[in-house]
Parts: sequence; C-alpha cells; structure tokens
Amino acid sequence: MEQTFERLAAVAEGRPVGQEGLPESTEFAAALLILREFMHHLGFSAVHVGD
Repeated sequence: MEQTFERLAAVAEGRPVGQEGLPESTEFAAALLILREFMHHLGFSAVHVGD
C-alpha cells in the first residue's frame, strides 16, 4: 500500500503517470488515498481481496 501511495505521490509531484504504471483515473487516486488513511488511522496492516 505504501509503495503504491508513494508512486501516486510522485505523480502528484509531476512524474508522468505512465512512468509509474498507475491508472490515470481520479477515482483510483481517491480510493487509494481513502484506503491508505483508513488502514493507517485504524491500525490495519493488510487488506485481503477475495473473489
């Protein structure tokens, strides 16, 4: 999570999004930010996504 967030931060600072291989949508950026903050403030160390 933190590595992906750091890549998003690099894009926000001007690095081309294509160079980071991240989706270009604002929805992705918002979801990543919300999930990161949720995990950080509530003390979750991992998220598991199932089928």
